[in-house]
Amino acid sequence: MHRPLILVVDDDPIVIKTVRRILQDNGFLVSEAMNGESAMQSAEAQNPDLVVLDIVMPGTNGFEVYRRLRELYNVPVIMLSAIDDVSTKVRCLDEGIDDYLTKPFSPDELTARVKSVLRRSKVSPQASTQHYIAKGEVKIDFDERRVTVLGKNVKLTPTEYAVLCELVNNAGKVLTHRYLLRTIWGPEYDREKEYLHVFVNRIRRKLSEHSPDKEFIGCASGIGYVFRVNEDEAAHDTTPVTEESAKPA
Repeated sequence: MHRPLILVVDDDPIVIKTVRRILQDNGFLVSEAMNGESAMQSAEAQNPDLVVLDIVMPGTNGFEVYRRLRELYNVPVIMLSAIDDVSTKVRCLDEGIDDYLTKPFSPDELTARVKSVLRRSKVSPQASTQHYIAKGEVKIDFDERRVTVLGKNVKLTPTEYAVLCELVNNAGKVLTHRYLLRTIWGPEYDREKEYLHVFVNRIRRKLSEHSPDKEFIGCASGIGYVFRVNEDEAAHDTTPVTEESAKPA
């Protein structure tokens, strides 16, 4: 059985020790780095399954490390920071970072978020054994985890990919905020609407780069989002999909 390797990057040895203990107690392998340069070296050498990354570090800060990591491969990242304000959190999410955790944190919260990020980065969220799905100009290859618009590749983060898959698999149906948050992130995220708002906007921008006149994801104000193949498709099924209604009878 594969034990995920988590790279923990922080300039505070106490934080590293705490995070290492929590993760190891929950069955994860842990690698450590105390600055940006050593983090990049470790990432290239070890190919971790996830990176827990501090924002404020001497030399190369967490944002720069994140951008350099993304140039190498699509490793999911949880940003760890003592900065507790909405603007910093939104900036992290808008950069494409998968999650944001504020210090101090509880062991349960850290573990839940690590498991959530790993789950959505590794598992293709389609409900069947199909290899791909095509809706209008958008095609998703589940085997390769690849998204194209009019045949052109769209580079998505693991979380963006998971959100888009859920929307495309339910094209024409309004998926409620709560349903998407609980399905993609997990039940502990069902009040984090800003997560969803930022990620949907990022997906919209990336899809529109290849089809600027098309609005692929519509908004049902105060309710949720719908993937549209045609401009009027949102009207085909106006009953919102909730966690309860999505359960098989």
